[in-house]
Amino acid sequence: EEMTYARSTEGELFWPQMLTLLIPKFFGSSTHLGGENPAMYWGPQSYWNFWETCVYVGITTLALSVAALRSFRTHRAVAFLAGFAVFSLLCALGDNFIFHWFLYTFVPGFDKFRAPGRWGFFIAFCCALLSGFGLKALFSSPRDKRQRTLLLAIPAVTVLVSVAVQIGIVDGLIRTLLTGSAWRGAAPPQTVPALFTLQN
Repeated sequence: EEMTYARSTEGELFWPQMLTLLIPKFFGSSTHLGGENPAMYWGPQSYWNFWETCVYVGITTLALSVAALRSFRTHRAVAFLAGFAVFSLLCALGDNFIFHWFLYTFVPGFDKFRAPGRWGFFIAFCCALLSGFGLKALFSSPRDKRQRTLLLAIPAVTVLVSVAVQIGIVDGLIRTLLTGSAWRGAAPPQTVPALFTLQN
């Protein structure tokens, strides 16, 4: 009958989980796979984990969504989708940002909802639509040299980032940022979680 604020924030998104926009399984994956799971979940939460707080739309989709922002002043749909994506992100952060508390306190009915991380669905939905507008914007002026360069850069960056993630370069760079030590290849699967825990 009543939802406490603490319970309403269960399943919230944490700032470090923004990494899942680029690397969906950086914090591991579903623990329900048991012994068959090659990367157990080690993220900021233990119960509300991979399927609730992983917000991944694809690197190409994310890049095209950013490209769509060029037309947000002239296209109402782009402005609305971008605004709703930001709104959803702020809601998904729960107690990690003041916006969720404000809605819980002052907006009637909002105090009945829980698991803010599920707002990630709307982030993905908005990015999917924005990517279509982004692709249209890139093709609308094919004679523009900058747009042609951007059009070619998006798939190139997608491939490079995907390869870097697959061969472990990204994990190694993150380990370097966390420890300050020289990077010497990819970190073992259990190394990055341990370093992340120590740093926090």
